[in-house]
This record gives sequence, C-alpha cells and structure tokens, in this order.
Amino acid sequence: MGFLIPFILFLFMILLWRRRIDSWRDTFLAASIIWCTALVVMTETLSLFNFITYAGIFIGWLAATIPLLAITPLIPAFPKPPDATSKNNSKIPTLLLLPQLAALAILLAVIAFLGPPNNWDSMSYHLTRIIHWMQNRNVNFYPTYVLREWELGPAAEFIILHLQILAGSDRFSNLVQWFAYVGCAVGVSRIAQLLGASARGQLFAATAAATLPMACMQAVATQNDLVAAFWLVCFVWILLSLWKNPAPANSRFQYLLAGLSLGLGLLTKSTLYLYFSPFILAFGVLLLSRLKLKSIVPLASIALVAILVNLPMFIRNERFSHTLLGNGGVGSRNIYTNTHPGPGPMISNALRNTALEMTFIRPAYRNALESMVIKAHHGLGLDPQDPNTIWPGETFSLEHVPWSEEDSASNPFHFLLILAAILSLAITFARPNRAPLLLAIAIGLAFLLFCAYLRWQPWHSRLLLPLMILSAPFLGYVMSELWNRRLALTIATLMPLSVLPWLLNNPNHPLHGPSNIFTTAREPRFFLARPFLAAQNFAIADYAAKHHIRQVGLIRTVDAWEYPLDMLLRSRDPGVIINAYPDVGIHYPDPSHTQNPGWDESLQPYVIIRLGDDPPEIVKEAP
Repeated sequence: MGFLIPFILFLFMILLWRRRIDSWRDTFLAASIIWCTALVVMTETLSLFNFITYAGIFIGWLAATIPLLAITPLIPAFPKPPDATSKNNSKIPTLLLLPQLAALAILLAVIAFLGPPNNWDSMSYHLTRIIHWMQNRNVNFYPTYVLREWELGPAAEFIILHLQILAGSDRFSNLVQWFAYVGCAVGVSRIAQLLGASARGQLFAATAAATLPMACMQAVATQNDLVAAFWLVCFVWILLSLWKNPAPANSRFQYLLAGLSLGLGLLTKSTLYLYFSPFILAFGVLLLSRLKLKSIVPLASIALVAILVNLPMFIRNERFSHTLLGNGGVGSRNIYTNTHPGPGPMISNALRNTALEMTFIRPAYRNALESMVIKAHHGLGLDPQDPNTIWPGETFSLEHVPWSEEDSASNPFHFLLILAAILSLAITFARPNRAPLLLAIAIGLAFLLFCAYLRWQPWHSRLLLPLMILSAPFLGYVMSELWNRRLALTIATLMPLSVLPWLLNNPNHPLHGPSNIFTTAREPRFFLARPFLAAQNFAIADYAAKHHIRQVGLIRTVDAWEYPLDMLLRSRDPGVIINAYPDVGIHYPDPSHTQNPGWDESLQPYVIIRLGDDPPEIVKEAP
C-alpha cells in the first residue's frame, strides 16, 4: 500500500493549507505545484545515489511529509476571491452540469485504471525509459537506440515512475494524466473567476475544458499533454492573481509558485517554451509599468526558480548534445522546425492545424474541409504540400487522420465555440473588463508562434491541447456574461454529450465489443492498435522465463514497441535485465557522465531480440 503515501500527503497538504488559503481552488493548485516539485527534487536526489528503488522512494516520501506539512504556518494568506454576485448565479446550471461532469470524470478514471497503457508513443519511449530508470536505479542517460528516451522532458514520467515502483505495476500510470485533467478543470474555473465570470461562467469554463474530446482521450493515456496543460493553467492563474492584486502580502510565495509552475511545464514538454512566451512577455511589461526597476527582482526570481527545476536535465542534455534542450530526440531539431520561418509558413500551418481541430466522422465532410483548406492555400499563393513546412514523410490530408484516437482527436464543437467567443469579445471591446479579450489575444499569439516555428504534423491537435484548455476561461466568461442565458445553458448542457462519439469510438480503450476494457484480459490489450505483434511478444516472454534468461538485449528501430515486451518479460521474471544490444544506430552517453554501462556480455544466459515494425524475433542466444 506504499503507493498511497504520496496521495495521502497531498490530501493532508490541502486540508492544512486550506486554513491559510481562503479558496479551495487556490489551495488545490498551490499544493499541486509544491507536491510535484518535491517529487522532482526527490527523484533527482535519489538518482545521485542510485537509490531509485521501492525503499528509496518510500523513505523519500516519508521524509518529505515532515517539511511539506511543517511549512503550513509559513504559507501566506491568499486574498479571498471576490463573491460571485452576478444575476446569472442560478442553481440550475449546477444541478444540470455537475452530475454530468462527475459522471464523466468517474468514467474516465475507470477507463484509466482498467485499461493498460497502449498508446504508440508510450509504447516506444514514454514508458520504456521508466523501465530503464527502475532497472538502473537512476535517471541518468543509458545506451539506447531512441534519443527521445534521453532528451525529452521527463516530469510526467517521473510521477509515473514513483507510482509504478510503489504500486509494483502500471495500474496507476494512466491516472497521472487523469489527475491533470481534473486539475485543468479546477484551474480554468478559477481563471474564469479572475476574469470576472460569475459562478455560472466558472462552471461553464470547467465544463468546456473537461469535455474537450482530446482532453478526455488524453485523460486515459500516458503521454504528457494534459500534464503540460495543467502547468500552463497554473502559471496563468498565478499571473492573473498578481495582475488583479498588484501588491499582495503573499507576493513572494506567488512568485515562487510562478517560477515552479513555469519550470515544471518546461520540464514536461518543450512546446511550452512557445506557449509560455506571450504570457511571460505580458507579465514582464505589466511589472515594469507598475514596479519600474523593482520588477527586476521578481522577474529574475521566477526565471531562476524555473532554471533550477530544469537544471539536472539541462546538464544531462548539455553533456550529450551540447544543447540545453537536446535535439528533440531525433538527432537534429531541424526536423521539427519550418525550414524558412515567415508569414507564409505561419498562415499555412494555421490553416492546416485549424482543419485538424475541425475534422469529424463523415469522410465526405473531411474531404470537403480538406478541399477548402487547399483552395485557401492556392488563393494565398501557398503550397499546401510544401515539404519545408510538413513533417518528413507526411502530406497534408485529413482522409486518414483518426479523429477518435488519442494522438489526433479533433475538437470541432469546442473550436467553433471558441471562435464565436473571440468574435463576441472583439465586438464588445469597449466594455470596461478587457481581461478576457487580452487572454484570448495571448492564446492567439501562442498559437501563431507554434505555427510559425513547427512543421505541420497530423497529430498537432494533441500538441495544441494546452491552448484549447486555456481557452475555456474566456469561453465560460462569454457564455455567462455576453450570450443569451438559455442559449448558453443549452450549449453547456450539450457539451458532455458531445464527447460521447470519441469515448465510444476510442480504439485503444473500447467500452464495447470483443476487446472491451471490462471483459478482456489486461496484457493482450497492450496490442489493440497492433494485434499482429501480440503472439510473438508473448512467445518470447514465455521462452525467456522457461529458459531462465538473465539478460535480454534489444536491437530496435526508433518507433518499435518495446514497452509491452519489457512488461511481459518483467511480469514473468522481475529480475531480468533489459539493455540495448550494441549494433548500428545505438547511442552511448559519455561513460564519465553516467552510471549505466549497458550491455554486459558476461551476464548469461541471454537472448538478443530485434524489434521493428514486424513482430519481434530472437536473432541470437547464449547459453
């Protein structure tokens, strides 16, 4: 039951800190930031001593309990949130929406718990590195064929690492993103309040965020987009709190939270460097206008805290690739970025990314949408298939983009509502409260930065999820304060129903049919997306157990599914060692910078397995 310790500590933090912070939502968000910071510090510290083990993490959380609870008297009081006095604060929206949101969250939690991780990226690198961290007892780089296991932000995987070690299985791995899903709903409702929305508008904001199809898909997966979205929401919450109350007594604590949420976001996903930028710029201008030269200290403090959170990862990347951020796990960042950034690529990518958000079930609709985007390109003198602005090997097409999968789920209903809300804000720009429009402008700038910098990819609707979630507060504000009350309530009531097509058609976690999550065994569901891999993976795992194999060497391609084989091998023999076998394409860290030598020829008996697009095969054995 050791896996309960982090959760119990988090609950006690909320209960104790609630005495110091008037808003339960502020308490939840602040406790989440500090709790995860403690987890990152604990992970990096234990890694230094090769002590990422059950005992190490168990002792670490017991040790963390004392300071995390003892600092309660030091938590400065937060200003009490303004009372929602709008005439729109009827109880009808609460009675209609809260039961639906609760039912949706519970359903997603059940799916996340029952369904094993089986997303493509998770199978190839998100979770495979967790296996190697557990085996090596540290998070240093190790010999691998997949640079993404080294270089990409590890914050979300650090949380999974703790849960997987403490629980002894991956049962709780999907729940990391589910927690972020709940946190995003809480955070956007608080941001909506800071924007001036009534209680009704705050509930609408939470509903909009919680019913995004992509958010629901990610809430049952082990990628990191919802975790990234949560840290972006936390950062904007702090900035708006400081904007609304320029000189609070707790400003130092809020600056600390801002730096930590910024650092955790950057440690989770590198696209947040783009998304944070407009908000950092706006906040810097605001502080300079209010505090003049005195603003240097808080701005520098935020930056320093964020750097410290990322410092160990910066050092690991610098030692290998001589860059703080690495090369994106592909050897060169040029594969991600537009060859010739400029207005043309930005507009082209904006049109194509918009199309990804708008795609839906009917092929005729997708074809018509694709045709419209192509015609728009031609009308602007742009090439919709420009290889300089598209991911290598891809072409712009909506025909084969899976609209209901975790990697590429669309958000058409919500996207149209967000556009309508922006139009409403623009029309009413003369209103005294311009905060919602300014938030919308900042989000728009972040979207344009994303389009200007990164090549178009068919799975960009997933990468854009943080911006879609952050749009929920101003959407909630507009629905409650600017739109017709009955129309807004009708739209909000339909939102939970609108996500059902995605939930009922999720191929990785089916709720019905022969492979449904309720009646199908857990291990075979690793392979729902690639069933032809299952038989050989099971056969190899059984063979290794039968012959008491001590070491398994892997020769693999970048996108090969390693994680299911790792888990099958370890379920049969927890002591088996899994390493990359030296071959063409393997990457080695500098031996002076790692404690992980990798393959050991003397550890026998062993087998060498080749992993690629085809089922795995044994290519060598040693008795």
